[in-house]
Amino acid sequence: MDNLAKRFKCDRCGKTRFEEVMTDVVVLSEVSHVTECGAVDYGEQMNEEGSVLHYQCINCGISILRPDGSPAYDGESLVEALKAMPASDRCDLCSVEEHDVCSLEPGTDCSCCRDTLAAMGEQA
Repeated sequence: MDNLAKRFKCDRCGKTRFEEVMTDVVVLSEVSHVTECGAVDYGEQMNEEGSVLHYQCINCGISILRPDGSPAYDGESLVEALKAMPASDRCDLCSVEEHDVCSLEPGTDCSCCRDTLAAMGEQA
């Protein structure tokens, strides 16, 4: 199955990572360390309840919009929004854009990833 998340490229900042923004969430966090001054370090977290408010660019916070201009707010509307985006030039293996050594068609694997995998004895 295709990873539609690879289609995302922010219209504002050009970055390729996005996040889900939720409301009314209960977060349960394992406490792994507490210092004498009260600083707390956490281990694993688990989210319960809540609902998706929208999806947004992790860099600049602009909402991912559906073709009708409304924000994507669940899995189905996110798929609709991502499918409406043009295919990006991200490498299928590493998801990095614009490698210096690559000259690719969108949706292919970059030569540096193929060379790295071949050196490790894996197939691209």
